[in-house]
Amino acid sequence: MNSCTGGEAWWELRLVPCYAAALSTVFLIIWATRRGTKHRRIGGDSDASLDGGSGDRLFETKLKRHVQHKGGKLVYTFHVLRLLCATALAVLASARFLLDSNRVDDTGLTMAADCQLWRDMLGVISYSYAAVLCLAAIAVRQNITKVFTYNAGIVLLIQCCVFSWRNFWPLMIFGGVPADSRYLGLTWTEGGFLVFAGVIIPLVIPEPYVPVDPQRPSKPPPEQTASLAAINFFYFLEPFMYKSFFEKNAQHEAIPVLADYDQSAILEMQGGKILDAWQRRQLGLKDRHLLYGLMEFFGGRVWLQVFIVIVNVIATFLGPIAINRLLQYLETGGKDALVRPWYVVWIVLIFVSRMLFSLGENGYLYAVNAMLVQAESLLLQLIFAQSMRMRISSPTSKDSAPPSSAASTTEQPDLDDGEDKKCTAVINVNTLIGADVPTILDAKEFVFFFLQLPLEVIASVWFLTTVLGWSAVIGMIFLVATVPLPGLFTKQMGDTQKIQMEKTGQRVKAITESLNILRMIKMFAWESMVRERVQDRRTEELRYTRRRRFLELIVGNLTVLLPMASMIITYGTYARSPNMFWETSIVFSSMSIFDLLRMDLVAITGDLNSMINAKISLDRVDNFLRKSPLLDAYDVDDATSSLLPHDDLDHGNVVGFHNASFAWDPKADGSNSRNFRLSFEGDIIFTWGGINLIIGPTGCGKTSVLMALLGEMHFQPTSPYGWYSLPRHGGIAYAVQESWVMNATIKDNILFGSAYEEDRYNSVLHQCALEPDLALFAAGDETEVGEKGITLSGGQKARITFARAIYSNAGILLLDDILSALDVHTSRWIVEKCLQGELVQGRTVILVTHALALVGPIANSITELDLNGRIKSHGPPARQLIDSAKRVQDDSNEERPQNGHEIHDALDEKPDANVSDGKLIVEEERAQGRLKWAAMQFFLSAYGGAAFWILLVVIFFASELTDIMITWWLGVWTSAYEDLPKGVPAAFYLAIFVAFSLSQTALSTVGSITYIYRSMRACRRVHEALMESVMSSTLRWIDTTPRGRIISRFTQDIREVDYNLSKWFRSFITRSILLLLKFSAVMVGSPVLLLPGLLVTFVAFGVGQVYLYVQMGVKRIRSNWKWPIYNHFSAAIAGLVSIRAYGAQEEFKLELFKRIDAYSGPARSFQNLHRWIGSRVDTLGAVFATGVATYLVYFKSEEEAGKTGLNMAIGFSGMILWWLRTANNMEITSNSLERIRDYIEIDHETKPSEEGMPPAYWPTSGAIRVENMSAKYSDDGPLVLHGVTFEVKSGERIGIVGRTGSGKSTLALSLMRLIPTSGEVYFDGLPTSSLNLDSLRGNLTIIPQEPVLVSGTLRTNLDPFDQEDDAVLNDALRATRLLDRGENNISLDTMVSDAGGNFSVGERQLIALARALIRNTRVLLLDEATASVDHETDNIIQESIRRELKGATLMTIAHRLRTIMDYDKIMVLDAGKLIEFDTPVALLDRKDSLFRSLVEESGDRDELKTIARQRVESGC
Repeated sequence: MNSCTGGEAWWELRLVPCYAAALSTVFLIIWATRRGTKHRRIGGDSDASLDGGSGDRLFETKLKRHVQHKGGKLVYTFHVLRLLCATALAVLASARFLLDSNRVDDTGLTMAADCQLWRDMLGVISYSYAAVLCLAAIAVRQNITKVFTYNAGIVLLIQCCVFSWRNFWPLMIFGGVPADSRYLGLTWTEGGFLVFAGVIIPLVIPEPYVPVDPQRPSKPPPEQTASLAAINFFYFLEPFMYKSFFEKNAQHEAIPVLADYDQSAILEMQGGKILDAWQRRQLGLKDRHLLYGLMEFFGGRVWLQVFIVIVNVIATFLGPIAINRLLQYLETGGKDALVRPWYVVWIVLIFVSRMLFSLGENGYLYAVNAMLVQAESLLLQLIFAQSMRMRISSPTSKDSAPPSSAASTTEQPDLDDGEDKKCTAVINVNTLIGADVPTILDAKEFVFFFLQLPLEVIASVWFLTTVLGWSAVIGMIFLVATVPLPGLFTKQMGDTQKIQMEKTGQRVKAITESLNILRMIKMFAWESMVRERVQDRRTEELRYTRRRRFLELIVGNLTVLLPMASMIITYGTYARSPNMFWETSIVFSSMSIFDLLRMDLVAITGDLNSMINAKISLDRVDNFLRKSPLLDAYDVDDATSSLLPHDDLDHGNVVGFHNASFAWDPKADGSNSRNFRLSFEGDIIFTWGGINLIIGPTGCGKTSVLMALLGEMHFQPTSPYGWYSLPRHGGIAYAVQESWVMNATIKDNILFGSAYEEDRYNSVLHQCALEPDLALFAAGDETEVGEKGITLSGGQKARITFARAIYSNAGILLLDDILSALDVHTSRWIVEKCLQGELVQGRTVILVTHALALVGPIANSITELDLNGRIKSHGPPARQLIDSAKRVQDDSNEERPQNGHEIHDALDEKPDANVSDGKLIVEEERAQGRLKWAAMQFFLSAYGGAAFWILLVVIFFASELTDIMITWWLGVWTSAYEDLPKGVPAAFYLAIFVAFSLSQTALSTVGSITYIYRSMRACRRVHEALMESVMSSTLRWIDTTPRGRIISRFTQDIREVDYNLSKWFRSFITRSILLLLKFSAVMVGSPVLLLPGLLVTFVAFGVGQVYLYVQMGVKRIRSNWKWPIYNHFSAAIAGLVSIRAYGAQEEFKLELFKRIDAYSGPARSFQNLHRWIGSRVDTLGAVFATGVATYLVYFKSEEEAGKTGLNMAIGFSGMILWWLRTANNMEITSNSLERIRDYIEIDHETKPSEEGMPPAYWPTSGAIRVENMSAKYSDDGPLVLHGVTFEVKSGERIGIVGRTGSGKSTLALSLMRLIPTSGEVYFDGLPTSSLNLDSLRGNLTIIPQEPVLVSGTLRTNLDPFDQEDDAVLNDALRATRLLDRGENNISLDTMVSDAGGNFSVGERQLIALARALIRNTRVLLLDEATASVDHETDNIIQESIRRELKGATLMTIAHRLRTIMDYDKIMVLDAGKLIEFDTPVALLDRKDSLFRSLVEESGDRDELKTIARQRVESGC
């Protein structure tokens, strides 16, 4: 035995575990010191309640509880087994110490001085220390168990590694002997315990569930409780995988529960202070870019990825090294070999390298996918939180009214702080979450890009230099010199992509606006023009997409040709060098490295664009989070802090203003915009506890007063002591003019998160006149209102919005023109029963209204504004003002339709009236199983016929066959050196090699060019088919299909078809051919491998079937759960003012969290499933490659091994995985194709035909004859019009009146064939059923009460297709009195924000009327077209209609009886039937006339009768 002499003894390998134990001890001491002394017995305080029971029973109860706290019986069993193993190892070490003690000789050395015995003693100590750690892991409480478990695991693993090096490695080399061979039985027993305790148990022991937030534990997620092996091989997905596969139905409920650390609430708690710029400013932390916050939050995961990437790079090169050494061993016959070929290295290293890389890839992608899901959740949270704080702005940022329906836009601050700041741009929040967030997530593998790729390039150069010598240096010099060449085209590709993205944005914007006004498009017969406009933008988009594809092809060819040229130069130089040895081991190992270099170049050029785009999108999101304009309440600086009202100044119960002015944008310059400012000079105080009215002409800023009180406008004091006050301690309720309802039940919309009180709720229904409406619905108040309240009429939406405010306990009610959408009876009911009822008593009400005569008598104060936003008068109601209003206002009892902002009646527009559960928007249909052939056939036919596909397959087959020939020819070349070592014509072999290489590239390029052209054609046809389908859909389908679903087809699904599906489909073709050829090549070289090759393929195919089926289902689930997030964003931002007024931001945030979590579950599983299949196919490939290597080494000659190509055989195993991945990706992306096809197979209106074209002269008159017409809203719905018959002569003016649900608006829809009808309608003598719809609707004009505008200029809204000159447009504006309006004057160049948000509702109605005047059709239908304008403006409009439309047939659904009293005839409808149709005078003379009763009940019946009789007397 050797004595301990010299300092090298301290570096003895057996001492390493002792050093590890010492470090572990130091760590535990430091940890315990920092944590404090908290050692307690098992049970501790938690078991105190059990004292007093019997001893055995108490012990049993404590033990059960202790085992449960440790994670259950299985986890506890593993802890015990590890303790037993560690104890056994300590015993074995003690036995070795005793055996060595007995062998000490009598050379004079003492036992203590013997080095071997000291090492044995240290081994006993290290094993005993590990046993103590294992015992502590069992004994201590669960919250500190991990500390001892990890320390024990690390110490045992280090001991296992040291043991393996000392005893396993010597067995792998020639002449090696295990270091501990004295006691072989003891040694191998020790090795077995070490492997079990240090490797197997740490890999398979499940993790006990420990909630991240103990206050909110959830059901233990499989991922969070899985063992290390289960995580690396994704075994925790197995139950879900096979259950879904065998049940043939993947359901959201079956998807593994989302882990705690992925849940939105936990992420917000952990990341709020790190990522939220506003929170950081509140805490006084330094403002910084979002990127730094993300890096801080995900720092641990990033460093884990760095470690794994380094392991992956090592594993990547182990394979080529193993191939090189193995073939070298075959070439030399084992001469001078150190390592045995069978015992592990070279053959088994092939398996180990592939498995190590697979496990590293699993771990890397697991960390990446976790970061991906968490980052998406965090970004959505941050954008939503900022949206709740942002200031509402329109694209012009200079609006006179709040863009309530355009609140999805927000202003992007200018980054330039110079004097010449550019006009700020507008970012749509939906664009941020729908485009920028996915683009940021596309850069998820930035560690791969910035670390793995450079490391692989460096390692490749080292390997090639080592194998090929200075020849590789020449090749690398060429490669480095030509690398900038792809970069030039990559830059062009990036520039092209930017333009293409702009074109895509223009197309999406056009489609989104078209979908928002789809009803109007159908009414005006604009479908063909809209399709043409969208397709023009689509053509431009595809032009740049095609250009980008060609640039990608050029870059792709360069990334193939440059490494190939480098390889040719290297091989040519090497072949001509005097001392070269052209051997199989050199050729095939270096080939794999050149192939790796090629793939790295492809990855660099491809990922570079992703990184650049991600940075651009990240800057956009960061700019939104840090620099978007906030409300004054959230954006307080030193200069304005003293000016804020109710937060910093105590005005008590005071609601009002003092020397204050407000603007939507204080920087407005008035160019092409409306520089509106609201001003309050002196004190404007509203009556506390009373009813306060705000009145004024259309567009004077009445709504802006409410916005100013709510803090939505920018406050600018006009004196040092200016202020405004709206006390919030008692709560605020707000009813917006454009009624905002959630996509929920009527009851949920009224409660709005408040506790349900039955008596109060019923009182609200009664006082808001909702009881009759609920009776119309089979499900009553459980009826879903649908997206934007499509189930409801405008009046119903207005009263539900009003009922929400009344039901709340808020002390202050802000009501914005709630009566404009109601008939006079309902308005009077609400005024008498509600505003004067007990539910409003004692509450402060501020009401914007035009109904001064109705509400004025009960008002405590009235504030009147002029057109310039200044206070004209303020104070108690003046009798003279009210009397004047009564004289102007028609107090008709005519039942005004409840359909405020819709063109259809309450009775008619309730698609779910016969559905007892009240559901309107059904769950989106989700296909089950694999991709349906019909969807793929639809796509294939868009490319071309069978001839094209045959030609394409032939070209790609030739290309891939040539690629196989390159590898074969290299084998022939190397074999030639074995026969003629000195006489091989290297130039000949090199020339053939170059010819094969260039031929392969040329064939591939020809195939790619052909495919690109046809793919662009297919993408265009798919988009055309979808656009055609949606434009020709029925009104019923439009009303029952959420816009978000339709838009998703035109955005994410079309994007998938344009890019991913086209790309993966091409890859599927080429890789299928390559897989077949490589399999054939391996079989030709070694037919005996046919059976194992087929077996591997069969097993991989079987596993792949499970994967493809389940992955397809999960993709569908993920897609279906994504649009609810977008819808929630859209709904919340559309109702942003209401949400902030009610203080409901927290409730909406929690709802967002629920939806994100519901989406994140399938999203996380979707990502994990990629590696589930990857790890299994990797294992199959590794087994197959190792088997091939073994067969070639032991059963084939070296020549046969070289010709067959070990490299090709191993490549075949990898091709199986690549083919499965490609097939999966193609099928997954084809889900978008299915979704598009689903929207092509919908109900459509009648297609135009030659027979439906009317004569060129038609129509010459506006005569209409209706015979026995009935109508319903759907083919299977009830009739809402019953046998209506009447005749209207050309040029007549017809007034249409009737009670709610009588069918007035349905009649208008029926005349335009917008709903299913029976009977016959004759327009100018031709039956409309025989006419094409565009011909019919193009000669009718309808003005709905809901005015529809789009973003752009006023000119584009009046004449969207440039059919008229400016003179005509100005005449129409002048006729509607939109010109010459003082400071608020507008012109054709005035900007219009989204949905016309910078115009009041009344102004929008006037613009819609001007648009109708421009069309100048023979028939004009007016459906409450002046409902939201003041009475004076209404009179002016009626005069303009009489003057401008003289000679046209006019059919008006009346809002005020005064409007129609001088019409030619009056049509009275009731319950869908025509009950009266005659002149006003004739109906007034009939005692039983319903029309006469309406006039008699009005407040100015005498004046109405006088108007009717004056018309008769005048003979007009």
